[in-house]
Amino acid sequence: MKRWINIDIFKMLLHNYLITLIALGFSAVVFEFFIHWVLISSVIGDSIGQLIKLLPPQMRAFLGEDTLGFLSPLGFISIGYTHPFLFVLFTIFPATLFTREIASASEKGTIELILGRPVSRSCYAFTIGIFFLCGLVLLSLCQTLGVVISLHSFPVNYPFNTFLPAIINFAFLFIFIGFMSMLISVSSRHGSKSAGAIIGFTLGLYFFEYIGRTIKFIGMTSYFNPFHYYRPQHILSTNNFPTGSLLILALSGLVLFAISITIFRNRDL
Repeated sequence: MKRWINIDIFKMLLHNYLITLIALGFSAVVFEFFIHWVLISSVIGDSIGQLIKLLPPQMRAFLGEDTLGFLSPLGFISIGYTHPFLFVLFTIFPATLFTREIASASEKGTIELILGRPVSRSCYAFTIGIFFLCGLVLLSLCQTLGVVISLHSFPVNYPFNTFLPAIINFAFLFIFIGFMSMLISVSSRHGSKSAGAIIGFTLGLYFFEYIGRTIKFIGMTSYFNPFHYYRPQHILSTNNFPTGSLLILALSGLVLFAISITIFRNRDL
């Protein structure tokens, strides 16, 4: 029976990235705690939310039509799930992992030493991908912990299950971004170029999604943008579980994962 996960490689990755995961996880807890504290204590009243209806349609669409932008209580709190720091925090892990273990390892020749063991290329790539998912779960749990602590520390009229769908949606967004990072890394032989491409693509997709809300011909491409399927404002305002968005992000991420393994298995080292 073909082995898909190599325990020794998984342990090596855990040893190499444990400190990174702990640091990022701690940062996620602290960020969510303080951002909720700032936002909850600064929530704007419903009366001001009515004023935004007077804004032009393009401006309302840019801010978020579903919740009157950030000027409703839950819409304002949703800043904690769209803040650039949070995206950077979660992007660091896959960018570092896939760049160092695939692109940079190929550039430096260390990957040949690793694959000198009785392990296939598919197993090596699959193990890295599974390790990424485990790390993503850990970071998401840390984010959740920060939200839970803040909700128990400050006077909030919303239960935790109001915020859980947005947290899950965020994690699934990074399933796509993580495996997009893997695809970029297996397609590159230079670590610095790979890291730059990962950051550039992520920022570009983020930018195009928000610009697409006001520019029609850019908005026509939104259905191909992973950020289109991450709408914390809408989730918090409607309290609906985004099942469709989760399926699209998960399936798209798995397709990228499969393509990455195929490319890595067939390319010359």
